[in-house]
Amino acid sequence: MNKKQIRSAIDERLAQGHPKTAIFQALSGQGLSDWRLADLMATRPHPVLLQRHAGLIKAQVGIAWAQLAMVLLFCLWAGLKTGGVGGFIGALLVLALVGGFMYLFVWGFQRNRAWAYTASLVLGIMNLPKTLMDLPDAPTAGSIGLLVALGLLGFTWHVRSKLFPDLTAFGPRKLDGEYRFARVEPLSAVPAGRAEPAVRAAPTRSLAARLRLAFLLVLLALVCFGAWVSQRFPNEVREYRLHFTTERPEAQFHIGFLSDEWTEDDLRKQLGWLKFRCQANRPGQYLDERSCFADIRSYNRVPAMTASFYFAQGKLNRAALQLPSWEHEGGLTLLFRMLGKPQGAQADASAGVRLVGWQLDNGGAVYYNRDRPLNPLERNGIFWVSARHCQQHPCFTMPKGK
Repeated sequence: MNKKQIRSAIDERLAQGHPKTAIFQALSGQGLSDWRLADLMATRPHPVLLQRHAGLIKAQVGIAWAQLAMVLLFCLWAGLKTGGVGGFIGALLVLALVGGFMYLFVWGFQRNRAWAYTASLVLGIMNLPKTLMDLPDAPTAGSIGLLVALGLLGFTWHVRSKLFPDLTAFGPRKLDGEYRFARVEPLSAVPAGRAEPAVRAAPTRSLAARLRLAFLLVLLALVCFGAWVSQRFPNEVREYRLHFTTERPEAQFHIGFLSDEWTEDDLRKQLGWLKFRCQANRPGQYLDERSCFADIRSYNRVPAMTASFYFAQGKLNRAALQLPSWEHEGGLTLLFRMLGKPQGAQADASAGVRLVGWQLDNGGAVYYNRDRPLNPLERNGIFWVSARHCQQHPCFTMPKGK
């Protein structure tokens, strides 16, 4: 028997009320491998289950239609917003392609195809990282979108498990080396007023099934943890996302090259390969009166994220270079190579951070966090302080009793 004949035989015997286990035994060795036959049977819903869960199927089809309508409206709006004949024709092409792809899911749900549920789950899980990455930019809308995405995933998985109880996340159910199929009770077999399970599955799970369940639970836990991190540290998550996804220049200069005589124009001339964003600071917003920021890929070949320069009375007063949390040792080694052994170190933390410091020949100072951040989203900081600032606020003090 070929695949089409076996599929027809499965549907015919299911309609007659034969148990799946008996059908599997009867058709085994008739032209398909046991795995392929078990997969065919696991992806064929029992007629009784289709009747029992007709409401869930209608809801799944309705959700698919709603998603199709929203996607088509968005594509049409985007094409019309572009304007012109080209935009309209482009909108029609996108509508045809996207609409056809989305309609495949409507068609699959209407005809109770297992692949439609599986593909919907896979695409939903693949889209979760993007949803998490968008949380820092729009926390409220991103949170709502994440909850909706998780809700749709959970509902689709629920309907799939009801219609295809013999289908796991990775194929047909197999226990103790044998393919097992749930026993489905006919609708008339359950007396009125008596609540009994419609599907009797094997009471125990194989090791592989337990591992698959554990994998799904760990995946769900990671998604929830990622959502919490994105909500708790939105700015840090956004900076790391941009660090890994955008092209940035490298910053190469000796930290002692900075001068407290520089103006903003001098900064742009001396470090002209960096793209600066300069602004006036509101009281308490940043250090000093004005700030200039530049996104960087590395600092002297050590991975870095941002370079910040702060001006007071029109002159460079302080600067900071931020490094990823895992580059603490690389930043410290770089400073040792440029400046030698530090002249000072804090024994006790101030604002949760202990610093090591180098005094520059011109009277300025350079600081670096002494310890690696405990939070992997926090960053290491190389801080440059002008001689002018150190004269007004001493950068190094002798401990009492010395």
